[in-house]
Amino acid sequence: GAFGDDLWLAGLSWLDDNGRIPRSVSLTGSNIKAGDVTASETWTAANSPYLMTQQVFVKNGATLTVEPGTTILAYGNTYGNPGEGLAGAPALVIEQGARINAAGTADAPITFTSAVNEATLPAAGLWGGLIILGN
Repeated sequence: GAFGDDLWLAGLSWLDDNGRIPRSVSLTGSNIKAGDVTASETWTAANSPYLMTQQVFVKNGATLTVEPGTTILAYGNTYGNPGEGLAGAPALVIEQGARINAAGTADAPITFTSAVNEATLPAAGLWGGLIILGN
């Protein structure tokens, strides 16, 4: 990608001062999720957290497996400029014919949450949800 793994804006900008950048997390390119999942894949606890930057669609024939203990963060362009066409909270959408296999445990729950610190920016629209499209 065009940017490194560290968030260089942290501590240096109005965005950080006002809680509008994600909390500090360690990410690699493969942990940033957006767009279509067309082949089966597994999101592992060992590689967690995963950052969804827009809607993620698991397509017909693909299976998304999410291991116990995995954390999935959502960080969309909810606070972007009007007219950019990018606004909206990221959601995980399981389309008809696709599958999700996600079974957390009491000791290793699967956590879906906003990447924005909720204490500094409590607002609706930070996480779009898990949507399963049935028949």
